Amino acid sequence: MLIGLPVFQDGLHWLPIVFKINSDCTRREEDGMASCGGLIPGSTGAWILGFAKSIGNISFQHAHRKGNKVVDQIAKLVLLDTVEVKLFTIPPHVVGRLLHADIRD
Repeated sequence: MLIGLPVFQDGLHWLPIVFKINSDCTRREEDGMASCGGLIPGSTGAWILGFAKSIGNISFQHAHRKGNKVVDQIAKLVLLDTVEVKLFTIPPHVVGRLLHADIRD
């Protein structure tokens, strides 16, 4: 994903910045409730920002991927939440060990 930051030097210019975003969705089989979540890591893998949103009762095809455990847990945190979007400026406690394992790998 490419985003920009405003830079004021002889007028307004945009400085492009590239972030890698890891994202995933989860769905409970028993009631169809689903949510999505994601993580924006820094260049060393350290936490910058996490986000999650409950998306209600839906049906979708889920492709299991290796190494997406952190964002899967983030998505599960808001399965029944009514908040529009939840932002995590620090890693939630439940993803701590998983995040450190991802950084080491």
